[in-house]
Amino acid sequence: MSITQTNYAKRRSRFSRVLKKLPFEGMLLTHLPNIRYLTGFSGSSASLIVRGDDYDLLSDSRYTTQIGQECSGLQLQIRHVDETMLDLLIRVIQTLGLKAIGVEGSTLSVDYFLTLNDKLANVELIPKTGLVEELRMVKDSEEIAQIRFSINAAQRGFQRMLTSLKLGQTEVEIRNELEYALRGFGAEGTSFDTIVAIDSQAALPHAKPGTKVLGKSSVLLIDYGARMTSGYRCDITRTMVAGNPSAKFEKVYNVVLEAQQAAIEALKPGVSGAAIDKIARDIISKAGYGKSFGHGLGHGFGLEIHEALRLAATSQQELQPGMVVTVEPGIYLEGWGGVRIEDDILITRSGHEVLTNLPKTLDAMSIYL
Repeated sequence: MSITQTNYAKRRSRFSRVLKKLPFEGMLLTHLPNIRYLTGFSGSSASLIVRGDDYDLLSDSRYTTQIGQECSGLQLQIRHVDETMLDLLIRVIQTLGLKAIGVEGSTLSVDYFLTLNDKLANVELIPKTGLVEELRMVKDSEEIAQIRFSINAAQRGFQRMLTSLKLGQTEVEIRNELEYALRGFGAEGTSFDTIVAIDSQAALPHAKPGTKVLGKSSVLLIDYGARMTSGYRCDITRTMVAGNPSAKFEKVYNVVLEAQQAAIEALKPGVSGAAIDKIARDIISKAGYGKSFGHGLGHGFGLEIHEALRLAATSQQELQPGMVVTVEPGIYLEGWGGVRIEDDILITRSGHEVLTNLPKTLDAMSIYL
């Protein structure tokens, strides 16, 4: 199942209502995830000009057939073989007679902005940030269904990988087995570069898989996700130990698990991201590991792995029904390793729903090979 054209039309209608309240004639979108959210186009070269209820999609001839398959209700502008995408954009803006147009201030490069500003001397370019991203924070029913599909593929792939896990495997070999399994359960690819970290490497929150070998009593941290053909994805982390856990691992693991569970229980509409972050951070700090938890507690995700919503000490944004967030506290101890536990949670009208259900008790994460 994919996102329906009716759904894309509804999104464009909502976005058009937002634009009509702003003091410019149209909006230029260049951030591809935002273009995909509004149109369904999954290619790598496009711009979108929005004027009221009219949407002009600019691309090149490589994507003419693909756009016909993926999109409807758009006016298509294909660049000529003797012009660049910038040339096409300038030509269309001039043809449309626009005098003031919004641009995506947070994703448009300074160089591109200055070039446009120079080439369109009679057009006012107005940087505007987060208009589409704000709509994307609250997922509709089709988006939530796609995220569920992603989680299903990710969890089944993880369980398949565990059946082939053995002592002596390197981080790279474990990653390769996991990513192969994800595709076997319907994933188009991964949500991001898969993290597989053994022992001291697990102290690096964004460790890159290398040649470190899984041994007896090794700590094994895996942070991964499945990306579906719709573009939607998930984000899951589990930390395991090969054999009986040491007293230190047991202590650290249980602190992280307690912090995560307390934060998840507090998720509901109206609560700020900072308040949720504080719940987990206070537990970790009270246990003496406050300086070893240096990142935010969680984030929104969907078409991108990090989206606008944050669960962090600086976030006063309040949770709303339909938001989907990660909760991922961690403790990282240089030279020893680290523990992070991450699940994906949907905010509902009455509270929350934990979408991921991979086991995470200490017993379940003690694996005997």
